Amino acid sequence: MLGPFAVGALMSRHPVLKQYSQTRMGEIIAVLFLPAFFVLAGMNVDLTSLDYPEGLWALGVVIAVATVAKLAGVFAGARASGIDARESLRVGLLLNTRGAVGLVVAEVGLQAGLLSTAGFSLLVIMIAVTTLIAPVALGLMQRGTVVPERLLPEHHEA
Repeated sequence: MLGPFAVGALMSRHPVLKQYSQTRMGEIIAVLFLPAFFVLAGMNVDLTSLDYPEGLWALGVVIAVATVAKLAGVFAGARASGIDARESLRVGLLLNTRGAVGLVVAEVGLQAGLLSTAGFSLLVIMIAVTTLIAPVALGLMQRGTVVPERLLPEHHEA
C-alpha cells in the first residue's frame, strides 16, 4: 500500500500528470478493480468456519468492541474540539462506517497467513455490520429532530 501511495504523492507535484491520472485511473479503478477486490474478498469469507454458537458470541463481542471503540474515540475528540454531544455522536456513527481500509488490511493479513479463515470472516462480517448500522442509527437519531426552516428545500434560491 505504501509504494502506490508514494507514487501518487510524487505524481501530485505535476498538475497535468495529476489531472490526467486522476481522471483515467479513477475511472478504471472504480469500474474494474474496486468491485473485483470486493468480490474476491467476499469469496474468502467462510461462514461455516465460525463455530456455532461460540462464533456468534465472538462476532457479537467483536462488533460491540469495534463500535464502542470507534464511537468513544471520535466522540471524545469531537467534544474536545467544542462540538456538542449530539453532533459528536453523529460524527462517531458516520466514521463507524469506515471499513474499506480494514477490509484491505484483513485481506492482506489472510493472504500473508496472519489471519485464519474464521478470523478473516469475523472481521469482514464486523465491517459489513458496522457499515450497515450507521444509516439506521442516524435515521433513529433524526426522529423528532426539528429542521430549521432556513434548511428546508423551499427556502433555497436556485
